[in-house]
Amino acid sequence: MKRNNKILSNRALKVSEQLRQLISKILINNDFYLHKLSTSVITVTDVNISPDLKNAKIYIMSSSNETNKNFVVIEELNKKSGYIKKIISKQLKLRYVPKITFFHDSSFEYSEKIDNILKKIR
Repeated sequence: MKRNNKILSNRALKVSEQLRQLISKILINNDFYLHKLSTSVITVTDVNISPDLKNAKIYIMSSSNETNKNFVVIEELNKKSGYIKKIISKQLKLRYVPKITFFHDSSFEYSEKIDNILKKIR
């Protein structure tokens, strides 16, 4: 299978899906509390994992439409990535737990922009 022009093994696809589910559960269950994140609804949209399973890029979308607030959410999650990795290591049976880095997923804003352009054309 291809994801972002990279061919990933079935194992990498399974691990990325497990990571997406685990991180979603961690954020839903509030295993940790961050004051800056208490008013935001965070959705894990995608996980890109390197072929060697050592690095994972977690793409999230926040409920706020303010770009400044989105970057605050990303910054706070990246600060707590070590703690999130520790929680994941207890539940995921891997030799190496991937290094987690959070990124903002702008694909939904991009698709809205394209949709608005198409509506104007009609």
